[in-house]
Amino acid sequence: MKHFEQLGPKIIFVYDLEFIGDVNNIKTCQIWDISILCVHSGETYNVVIDPDPSVQEFPPPVVDGLFNLTREFLNKNNALPFANMWPNVARWVENRTFGGKAVLISHNNFSSDKPVLENHMAIHGTSIPQNWLFFDSLHYFRDNIQGTGDYSLKGLVHFILKTDHNGAHRAEADTIKLTQCIKRVTNGHWNLRGPLYPPFYSSLRKLKGIGAMVETVFWNAGITCEEFLLHNISHVIQLGLPSKTPRQSVQEFLFNILNNGNIPMDNIQVVINSVLLRYIGANAFNDVFN
Repeated sequence: MKHFEQLGPKIIFVYDLEFIGDVNNIKTCQIWDISILCVHSGETYNVVIDPDPSVQEFPPPVVDGLFNLTREFLNKNNALPFANMWPNVARWVENRTFGGKAVLISHNNFSSDKPVLENHMAIHGTSIPQNWLFFDSLHYFRDNIQGTGDYSLKGLVHFILKTDHNGAHRAEADTIKLTQCIKRVTNGHWNLRGPLYPPFYSSLRKLKGIGAMVETVFWNAGITCEEFLLHNISHVIQLGLPSKTPRQSVQEFLFNILNNGNIPMDNIQVVINSVLLRYIGANAFNDVFN
């Protein structure tokens, strides 16, 4: 795992997915719109996907303002299933990467677009090229932009570009606006900072209580992704500690890492409770640390 600023030569792409389903349950999400913009060349690749050819009527959007997907729209755009279109998407990126590293940036990438895309790989029996790395612009803006309480893309467009985001929730419109925001904030240099993740590795910041400071402490301890955290937790439970339950052993392991990193106690509590609830099914912070 590396940070954006450490990677060296790379080709940067900004992308967006639109999908139906509940993002809190990735397995329900079905992609219907993809847009990828190559920052180096300015080219954009757009494709409409048929999420399920057997469905004639799709449920209305669960949130006001989202695009209302219809069979008529899909037919008009000659939409084909994901498995038919994904090879073309991957080939388009690879033809502009020349065998080097491709960095794919989207907004809320680590909790939305990236896991949705990864789930599609399993469903459709295809793959993401191993030279692709993913970066989350939501985390970047939260860490580097002050003065706004709204870090949604719509809010950032209004704050950074001083305009409204028309056409939101269509992949091409979101891709273009995100590109403009990043370009404006970096003065066109694209000198971003923050973690990059390869396919099928997950950001620690998906867990409650983990922001930039806690993430840095975990990275300094060699725990750079959610999968490595789970591996360490499993190892701690297997080893066990004298007179400690598995839950107490995990609590002590996490507490030592975060306390040594000077993380405030209330933040430590939130992180430990979040981790216990996710992996062990308990959320009580041991009294010995209160």
